[in-house]
Amino acid sequence: MFVDIGKILGGIDLDDVRGAVDLVVKNKDILDKLQDLPAMLSTFGDRLADAGGQARNAANALVGDDGKGGAASALGAIGATLDGCKEQLGTATSLLGAAANAAKSVPLMGGPAGQVADGVQAVAKVVDQLGDLGGHMRHLAEVITQVGGALGGLGDRLGDSGATARGFASVAPAAAAPTA
Repeated sequence: MFVDIGKILGGIDLDDVRGAVDLVVKNKDILDKLQDLPAMLSTFGDRLADAGGQARNAANALVGDDGKGGAASALGAIGATLDGCKEQLGTATSLLGAAANAAKSVPLMGGPAGQVADGVQAVAKVVDQLGDLGGHMRHLAEVITQVGGALGGLGDRLGDSGATARGFASVAPAAAAPTA
């Protein structure tokens, strides 16, 4: 005479229990790997947060802590300096050009004055190039500011994602305290 354990346990179908046990036994390797999931999530979260910190560091190098410094600020200052050089050299070339033109009318000074005027024109071309370079520097500063802002945002999002991943690790079943 066999005792029907299923009836004793409240009508549980033993074939269903056997199927569940078989499923667990057949997938033991997968279930063993699931035990590592909390540690993997925690490591993943830490690495995301680290990547976020590095992105924020790169952003700070490009635009400073306040978004107004770093490499972008230096390039902007270079552009402004080049603009100042252009202005001062422009003034100097105007004065030299006027002096060369006045000297052309002095007897025997026409040849040398013409050479001075040619030199002034050459310097004027350099002055224009300095102005172009200053504009390019300022444009590059604007681009770096945009990249720095984007990197800062990326760093923030990566840091948030890392915190979220670590949060999942703390609620994973294997991370729970064993019950007695």
